[in-house]
Amino acid sequence: MRIISYSDLHLEFGSDIKPPKEDCADIMILAGDVITFSNCDPLSRFLETWSKPVLYVTGNHEYYTRKPMDEENRRFKEWLFARHPNVTLSWPPKTGQVAKRASRP
Repeated sequence: MRIISYSDLHLEFGSDIKPPKEDCADIMILAGDVITFSNCDPLSRFLETWSKPVLYVTGNHEYYTRKPMDEENRRFKEWLFARHPNVTLSWPPKTGQVAKRASRP
């Protein structure tokens, strides 16, 4: 399996970066700080030629919107499902998962 990964793209600042041709990887990982959830259009432009699976792990920058995190997650999931069904959102974990992972037995 070939993986291509991007992080800290900050596409909302007008970057013209595009992923390479799909034949270079089997899956893409977007590892945070790609957009802010207040403007998802740059992500659509970035993914417009990529139809293979994408795993999106949000960073802190996605949530710079002045809205509650749960509200932004719900809205972004709905937006992703409608426009980019090949993208799986992997964060945040369900309540309590972070604490369970961090605690010692």
